[in-house]
Amino acid sequence: MIAYFPEPNLIQMSDNAVDCAICMARMILTGINLILKQRGLPELSFRIGLDSGEAIVATIGADSVKVHKDLISETINISAKIQAKAGNNQILIGESTAEALHTSRRKRIKKVELTDWDYKNKATGQTYQIYSLDCSSSE
Repeated sequence: MIAYFPEPNLIQMSDNAVDCAICMARMILTGINLILKQRGLPELSFRIGLDSGEAIVATIGADSVKVHKDLISETINISAKIQAKAGNNQILIGESTAEALHTSRRKRIKKVELTDWDYKNKATGQTYQIYSLDCSSSE
């Protein structure tokens, strides 16, 4: 699933994305999985990757056929790569999202070192940092 959080500003968009990720994680871990377990079914797990930045919302297809919207950007690409690096039941966020979070939410992130991660921050030339988000507390 890809979710896009538009306006009003980068801080609110990043906070909304983090809140959504935490909500999805908690719903799976403390809601859906309890019901599945009670019914003797296998539990679900997740991997979530977040990044913040610009994206183009493109309409694909002619009006006479099925039309859908698509998101295109380097941000979407990096988000997918971050998600692929996440472990079982883990939320990872990119440097852009981490920097844009309100202070209270920044307290819930921890820098992680990824293997085979060679993406660079275009502004600094340094490795693009990735953070793990703790979604266990009720803040």
